[in-house]
Parts: sequence; C-alpha cells; structure tokens
Amino acid sequence: MDRGTFVSDVDGSHAVRIGRRDAPVWTRDGRWLIYMADSDDGHAIRSSEIAYVSPDGTMSGKLTSTPGTIEMYPQCSPVSDEIVCSTLEGEILVITYDEASR
Repeated sequence: MDRGTFVSDVDGSHAVRIGRRDAPVWTRDGRWLIYMADSDDGHAIRSSEIAYVSPDGTMSGKLTSTPGTIEMYPQCSPVSDEIVCSTLEGEILVITYDEASR
C-alpha cells in the first residue's frame, strides 16, 4: 500500500505506478480511474474528494471540491455517466459527469 496504485495488463506486464489513489474504480468505458483523494491524521479521515486519473497517470483532476463534505468510496455506473459515493455521515451522493468532455 505504501507504493501506491498500479495499473497493468491482465498478465501483470506493463505496470504503471500512478501514486496514491484510494478505492479506485474504472469508468464504464475504461478510459479513467475514479478514486477518493483523502487525507487523515492516522486516527480519523480529515478530508476526501472524488477525483479522476488517466490509466497512464498523465492526466488527473478533481470531480468534487466540497470543503466540509467528505466523499468516499466511489462506484461508477455501468450504463450512464454517473458516480455514486457516500459521505462520512452516511449520505448517498450521485455525481453526473460528461465522459465526452474530458
């Protein structure tokens, strides 16, 4: 875990280290990884946003920017451009994105 997240071919070849990306999931077309960009103090989660990264790690950004709300554990819809995640308080959030615009 201290080495971060890797993306590779199914047989393990061509591994690319893309850094720390917690709870990563693929978008429905496989072009992006969605993950939680979180920070903690060793005891409690202090912040978390939902972010994206390309499989080669060259492009990344945040999908949320909500100080005071901790979004966690994203899941991508297999049929639409939507991501579901939960907050630390247990709320369920739906994020709609436009796959074509990135």
